[in-house]
Amino acid sequence: MPGVVPVKNWTETTFPDDQYNVNIHRPLYNTKPRACWACPIAHCRDLTIPDGKYAGEHEEPEAESKAAWSSLTGINDPAATIYLASLCDKLGIDTKEAGFTVSMAQECYTKGLLTKDQTDGLELDWGNIEAIDALLRKIAVREGWIGNALAEGAMRAAQAIGGDATKFAIHFGKGNAPHVHESRGMAYHMFSQTVADLSSHVGIGVPFDPDMGYATPVASFDPDALSKFIADTAPKRLFEECLGVCDFVAYVTVDIMAAAVNSVTGFSMTRSDCLEVGERIASLQRAFNLRHGKTAADDSISPRMQEGPKEGVSWVSIAPHMEKMKSGYYKMMGWDEITSKPLPDTLKRLKMESVIQDLWC
Repeated sequence: MPGVVPVKNWTETTFPDDQYNVNIHRPLYNTKPRACWACPIAHCRDLTIPDGKYAGEHEEPEAESKAAWSSLTGINDPAATIYLASLCDKLGIDTKEAGFTVSMAQECYTKGLLTKDQTDGLELDWGNIEAIDALLRKIAVREGWIGNALAEGAMRAAQAIGGDATKFAIHFGKGNAPHVHESRGMAYHMFSQTVADLSSHVGIGVPFDPDMGYATPVASFDPDALSKFIADTAPKRLFEECLGVCDFVAYVTVDIMAAAVNSVTGFSMTRSDCLEVGERIASLQRAFNLRHGKTAADDSISPRMQEGPKEGVSWVSIAPHMEKMKSGYYKMMGWDEITSKPLPDTLKRLKMESVIQDLWC
């Protein structure tokens, strides 16, 4: 889908992905649901590639792993995508960080910033499956200069490569990669990750939630509306995250989550109690990160993430609005609008008085 699927380190916006349609490849690979106990959704699936160099049993990659090892890195071979996603799991490598790191290295190679001497002879052209396979193995054990550099992730690897590489790296302020989407056309998606303290969405990951008063999608490039939406949905998202249950199952109303918690624990939590827990998590995460060196300036996006589109869909960058959006979000969270420190009154309301001395004394 143009404007949603990440293509070649965000240098393009279209990709011939018809053969990645699940209705096409699932029958080819004898795909079978593998649900967790009592799960009605069966999000995970096992599959078997019957023949060829990638033959064998694998887990079906979910959307982001599929994107990382197809469009993002220029691969158009579903079997290879499945294999590389499985390889990441076996190597213990995060698929989104690896995907954006490898695609950054590929762009550097195709533009002459990386040589074959630096890559240990690997030709990191778009779609070179064998080279990506070898590179992931090097990253896992920090083999050679290239493996050691890329093991640090896209931001630090780009700094090691030097030159224009830092313009190509896709990451947030402290270096973590985004979800494997084309986030520049999804302002709510990008901003939610920018201000998060958990390297993922701090608010709801879609632009609407009737349960929180958003029956229709929030306007894509209304800075004030976006800030308010993320602040309003953060408590629900974070309460849901602390339940220790699958996001696909827990995506329900706060009232239903409260009823489930009360049934299991014997508590008498109300909707407002649940949302207060979410607020407390948000402020505690922020306080912890501030105490360990984070600043409001780290709520930022890299140069490539600030760019507008080169082709296809019509986008408007959130970069010119970022400071206003951040200040609005901080204010609605009960934090200082400049430093993002949770305010003493907010910490008192959330029964977190002990944190005040860490931030304000």
